Amino acid sequence: MKMNAVSARALPAWVGGLPDVRVGRWQPVSWHPTDKWLHDGKSFEIGELLYEDEGGRPLGVRLLVDPGSERMPLPDVYRGLDLLWSSGFRSPSPYRVPRPFTYDQDTGVLVREFIPGSTWADTVLGGDGRDAASDGVARWLCALQRLRVTPSVAELPRTPYPYRTAEQVAELQDQIGDRAAERRVEAVGREVRERLASSAGRPLVVSHGDLHPKNVLISGHAVVAIDTDRLALRDEGADPGRAMAQLISMSVARRGHARAGEAAAGRFWRSYRRSGGAATWPKTAPHVVATLIECVHYRVALGDNTWPGPHHGWIASWERILRGGKPW
Repeated sequence: MKMNAVSARALPAWVGGLPDVRVGRWQPVSWHPTDKWLHDGKSFEIGELLYEDEGGRPLGVRLLVDPGSERMPLPDVYRGLDLLWSSGFRSPSPYRVPRPFTYDQDTGVLVREFIPGSTWADTVLGGDGRDAASDGVARWLCALQRLRVTPSVAELPRTPYPYRTAEQVAELQDQIGDRAAERRVEAVGREVRERLASSAGRPLVVSHGDLHPKNVLISGHAVVAIDTDRLALRDEGADPGRAMAQLISMSVARRGHARAGEAAAGRFWRSYRRSGGAATWPKTAPHVVATLIECVHYRVALGDNTWPGPHHGWIASWERILRGGKPW
């Protein structure tokens, strides 16, 4: 969209909080909203800030304004983006996060670099570029897990992912109506909890915390992760396990079958291991199953009776994964 005086808007309050404006490198001229981006139930404003640099040259930068939500604490998002961007997850590296410019407490918005691209989810379901995208996300995760422990990294919370496996299994059992199947689900849930508990005390790595296929953008040759509010130190199986389970769940929910998600998960896992990923399958499997239980529980809680539940092969799939079998 061409910028003009008609499309310009008075400078928003957050402009004064931009680091380059605060120190005088940029003299802001006008803000031009150009588009809206709908993501995860929220609407983000995208626009171009026109400014003059210290030499008086007219320049512009594309920005995205995140309004936040109750379940997405923007100060945590900002801190996660700032830590990773400062640690090298930025151009010219192909493994990136958007540059966070400011979190404005008065207006409650986060302003960050706008990077166009397709989500990993859309790339997987679209078919074109699926393998390259899954390879890129695997390498992005390996770069994250190899992140050097600086004082800022060392201060990250040591927070296991808050699974609710016991509660979710109990609620799924109420929906089954088959005692043998109920006992199998209970046994799966118990093994998942025991194996996750046994990981306590292992060395931790930096974890994104929500490496969902919708939270990763493929932008040309770059892989860009967003929504970093759950950045923490966790065991190495958490991120790859949750990512693969979400790929499979997303494929079932949007396509009615798991084939596309399983193919992408398999490609992702093989690339992750080839690229030096720290997690082994025994450490990753309980995270895969805990997340699949979470996804099935979510669909059942919504009353979606068409979504494949435990009687459609899920119990056998969970058991096979815990025994060492891959879900593809």
